[in-house]
Amino acid sequence: MVNNRRRKSNQLILGITLAIGIGTSCYYLWKSLQNGEDRKISDTPIKDATNDKRNKSRCVVVTSSVIDTMNVIPWSQLLEDEEDLVLIVIPSCKDRFHLKLDPRFAYKVIRCDTVLGVWSCIKSLKKQELYVNLEEFPDGERNMPDDIPRYVPHITYWKNEKDILTTFPI
Repeated sequence: MVNNRRRKSNQLILGITLAIGIGTSCYYLWKSLQNGEDRKISDTPIKDATNDKRNKSRCVVVTSSVIDTMNVIPWSQLLEDEEDLVLIVIPSCKDRFHLKLDPRFAYKVIRCDTVLGVWSCIKSLKKQELYVNLEEFPDGERNMPDDIPRYVPHITYWKNEKDILTTFPI
């Protein structure tokens, strides 16, 4: 009889322990699923915002064709309006690129002394989009380093002014 009572109490303790363990596991599973749903709901507006052109992080390599569009495309206005737009001026265009810009936005124009400096800036900035016309780089320096796509996921190669005007419509 004592043995029977002991067995029943052991089974009771085991049953209670299992019930508490299963209940606790179910609670944590339910909580983690709810947090995941909250995260999905809060991610939605962020994804929509990154699809907006104003919020995309973009980098434009300034070459002769970009300078030729300065009277058509309001680059200074674009730099002021877009949060994450940067212009990187190649060495051969440093002297020709004159932009009237509010001093608060002057940091968005980077003038490089070497082509290697252009690529280093692009790597450091890690923008989502890069716009470049490699044909207007100096002879012998028209090749983009192989690792640039690791730093910039979307690269658009411009050929002429028409491509630029298509990308930045007035």
